[in-house]
Amino acid sequence: MRLHPYVMILAARAALTDPMGDGRYVLDRIWANSKLDYTP
Repeated sequence: MRLHPYVMILAARAALTDPMGDGRYVLDRIWANSKLDYTP
C-alpha cells in the first residue's frame, strides 16, 4: 500500500505534500495509530 498525503487548498484543489517534508506529520500519525507492525 502506498499513501499519498495531501492538503486541500481553499477546499477546492488537492495538493500533494512531500512525504519527507510536511507530509511526514500526517504519515507519522497514521503509523502511530495503525495496528500494523511497521517501522519506516
